Amino acid sequence: MIAYLSLFLQYSKKRRAKGAGRKLKATPPSNKQIGASSDNADTTTTKRNEYESLMLQARVIDATNDITPSANALDPFLYWHSKKSDACALKLLTRFPDLTKYAEKHYFGVHDMARKWNGVVGRKATNERATQIQYIKALWLSSSSQFHLALHVLLSEQPRNAGGTATVPIKVSPDLVQSGIETVDELRALIKSDKMYTNEVLYDCFCSGLESGALKQLEKRSPTHINKLITIAHEAHFRTELWFALSCPGYGHRPNKSWNFTRKTEWKTFIHLVHADREANADNAHRSRMQTLNENDNHSGHEDSDNEGLDPKYFRN
Repeated sequence: MIAYLSLFLQYSKKRRAKGAGRKLKATPPSNKQIGASSDNADTTTTKRNEYESLMLQARVIDATNDITPSANALDPFLYWHSKKSDACALKLLTRFPDLTKYAEKHYFGVHDMARKWNGVVGRKATNERATQIQYIKALWLSSSSQFHLALHVLLSEQPRNAGGTATVPIKVSPDLVQSGIETVDELRALIKSDKMYTNEVLYDCFCSGLESGALKQLEKRSPTHINKLITIAHEAHFRTELWFALSCPGYGHRPNKSWNFTRKTEWKTFIHLVHADREANADNAHRSRMQTLNENDNHSGHEDSDNEGLDPKYFRN
C-alpha cells in the first residue's frame, strides 16, 4: 500500500511539473502576424506624414497671403533667418497657436517638429511668395489690368526679336502721365520714397488694386483707408517688387542666396519709407481720395438722370 502511494505521488508530481512547463511557454507570433503589425504601423505613419504635410502647406498659403493688419500684429511671413536650419518652419509653427499645441502634443515641442518639416515648409514658402509676386505684377503692371501703372513691363506682353530679348521700352500709363509722372525713372523714384501717397492717381491705383479682390485670398472691399488694407511690412514688400519689375522690360532674376540678401535689404529700406509715408501722408491721401470718389459718384448720378430722357410723371405713383 505504501509502495502504491509512493508511485502515485511521483506520477502526480511529474504531471504538475509538465503542466507548469506548458503554462510558462510563450507562443511566438507568426510571420503573418508580424507583417500585419508592421504594415499597420507604416500605414499610420504614412497617413500622419501626409496629413501634416498638407496641413503645413495650407498654413504657408494662409501666412504668406495674410497681408491685412490685425490686432495680433503678427510678424509677416516673408523672411526668416537663412543660417538656421529650422527657421522657416519654426516661424510658421509659432505663428499659429493650434500648430504650437500640435507640436507639443505629437513632438518634443516646436523645434523638434520644425527640424522635421523645415524642408517642406521652406520650399512651399518660396513657391508661394513667387506666386504672390506674379499676382502683384499682373495686378499693377499688366496692360490688361485696370490698375496698371505702366505698359510693356511684363515679358509676356513684350514683342521680342529673334534673340528673344524685349524690344519695346516701358511706358508710364496715360493716367499717371497726366498726374505729372512722365518717365519710368520718376515712377520708380516715387514708389521708393516717403511721398508715394502724395500722387493721388498712384495712391488710388494702389488702393483700388488691394480692394479689388484680385489678390490671392483677399475679398473685394469698398474704398478703405490704407491702414486697414495692408500692413506696412507687406506694402514695403509689394512696392519693392514693383520697383524691381519696373527696372527693365521683362525683368527677371535667378533665385539664390545673393539675390535673397539683396531683396531683403531693399525690403528693409522700403519699410522705413512706407512708415514715413503713412505717418505724413496717409490721412490726407485718404480724405482726398474719398472726396474724389464721392464727386465722381455724384457726377455719374447726374449724368444717368439727364440721359434717361423720361418725363418725371413716370417716376410718381
